[in-house]
Amino acid sequence: MQEKKTISERIDERTKQRTGLRNSKDIEIYQAFCHHAHSKDGIVMWGDVIYDICQILKRDSSEPMKILELAYNQSVGNNEGIPYYLEARHFPSPLNRDAKKVYGKYLRKFILKGLVGISSPDVFGSCAPSLIGYNYFNDSEFYKKTSDSGRRLRI
Repeated sequence: MQEKKTISERIDERTKQRTGLRNSKDIEIYQAFCHHAHSKDGIVMWGDVIYDICQILKRDSSEPMKILELAYNQSVGNNEGIPYYLEARHFPSPLNRDAKKVYGKYLRKFILKGLVGISSPDVFGSCAPSLIGYNYFNDSEFYKKTSDSGRRLRI
């Protein structure tokens, strides 16, 4: 008898089918893009994606790296003696720096696969990544729309 798949396994399977991604790390990072894409225009909040990638790197890192990241966040990350306007963006942690590199690598990969595009310039002339491929949050098999931009997981 066939086992019943969990919702996350079904979402991963559907994401594989719709995007052509096969590697579990590719799918995990693509789902971070999906999670932080606006439901209507697909604009991706790239800073939040970088944060999620940083959390993935932290989860998969060695124990000494976790200790280094903790030490960094308790000293430089708390802005000891650093003026507020400089904050941590000028002093990124080792994992945050790596997360930005991973984000750039995957952004290029997803653009080449036709899953992510670049939005039209806004009033300030800046562009942002835009999810144009499959987004499991918009899949009616998994989520039900509840209001303008609300969604609820179907169980």
